[in-house]
Amino acid sequence: YAKRLALDVPPTGLFWFGGKSGKQMIDAGLFRKIPTKFGDLDFSKILLPEIYDVVRYKDGITILPVGNHIQNRIFYNKNILDEIHGKIPKTWTEFLTMAPKIKKAGYYPIIVTAQRWQNRYFFLAILAEKLNIEQMRHLFAGDIPIENYRSALLSSMQIMTQLRQYINPDIGDLSWEAGIGKIYHNTGFAFILGDFTGALIPKDNKTVICTSPPGNKYLMWAVDGIALQQTDNIDEIAGQNILIEEVGKKENHQKYISVKGGVSSYIDSNNDNLDNCAKASKKDWEETEDKIFVTSEEFTQTLDTFAIITTAFWLNQDMTPQQAVSQMIEAIQEFRQSQMHQSKNMPEN
Repeated sequence: YAKRLALDVPPTGLFWFGGKSGKQMIDAGLFRKIPTKFGDLDFSKILLPEIYDVVRYKDGITILPVGNHIQNRIFYNKNILDEIHGKIPKTWTEFLTMAPKIKKAGYYPIIVTAQRWQNRYFFLAILAEKLNIEQMRHLFAGDIPIENYRSALLSSMQIMTQLRQYINPDIGDLSWEAGIGKIYHNTGFAFILGDFTGALIPKDNKTVICTSPPGNKYLMWAVDGIALQQTDNIDEIAGQNILIEEVGKKENHQKYISVKGGVSSYIDSNNDNLDNCAKASKKDWEETEDKIFVTSEEFTQTLDTFAIITTAFWLNQDMTPQQAVSQMIEAIQEFRQSQMHQSKNMPEN
C-alpha cells in the first residue's frame, strides 16, 4: 500500500487487518469513512455487536468487515487420539503427559515451524494458559511493566523446553499448508495457528478436531475487512459503493466465511456450507463470553517480539528458558521506551 501511495497510484480498496490504524488513516485523509447507514444497510444492526464496537468511528465505520478469526486455535488428529485411547488435553501438563505415548505410536506430538509469523500464534496459545484475560489485556496495552510478566513467560518457555523432544524435525521453513497437512495426513497430532487454517483442510476430511489450545479459557480474535481509499473520482466512488452493497448481502459474506473460514462478522450468518472448523469457531464464539480483540499493532509489536525469540528457541537447542525470557523482556522494554521517546518529541497540535 505504501509503495502504491508513493507512486501516486493508490488502490481504490484494499484488504485491511482491523485495528486503531483505520481511524488514523481516515483522519489522515487516506481512507474513506463508510456511512453507518448506507442504502438499505445499517451496519449498526447487521454487524455482530463486538465487531461494530471495533469498527465504528464517529458517524461511520472504518472498514467493511468480512470475517473474524480466532487467533488461539489448535488442530488435533482424531485418529491418533483414538489410537492411543486419549482425550483432548485440558492443560499443557496433560498434553505433555500424552506426548510420549503419541511419539511411541510413531507420530509427531506437536508440529512446529521456524516461520516467525506462525510462532506468534504458537507462543500466544501457551501463554494464554498462564494469564487470565485481564492480565492478557494489560500485556497488549503495555500499561504494566513487562517485568511483571517474567514468571508467566518463564513458565511458558519451560513448556516449550519440554515440547522440544516432541516436535517434527523438518521445522525449517515449514509452511502453514504443510503444517496442517501433517495433521490431516496422519503424521502429526497437534498444530497451532488461527482458525483460518481450517480452510486448508479438505472438506471431506473428518479426522481433524478444531478447538481451543490447552488451558485457554478465553478467545483472542481479529477482524478481516476491506478499507476504501479516499478519492474524488466519481467512477471510483461508484465502484466502492457497489462493493459496500455487495459485502452487505448475506449470500456474499456467508460465502466468504465458507471459503476463508473463521466466524462471520454479520448477525444473519448460519452454518450453511461451513466446514467443520468454521462451525466449531462459530459455536465457541457464541458460547464464550470472554474475548479479547487483538489489533494489528499488537500483532506487530508485542507478539512479534515473542515470535522472534520463540523462533530462535526452536532453532537453538542450547538456548535456555531463562535466556529466552530475558531477551523477550529486554526487547519489549526497549521498544516501549522508544515509543515513549517518540511520543514526547511529537509536536503538539
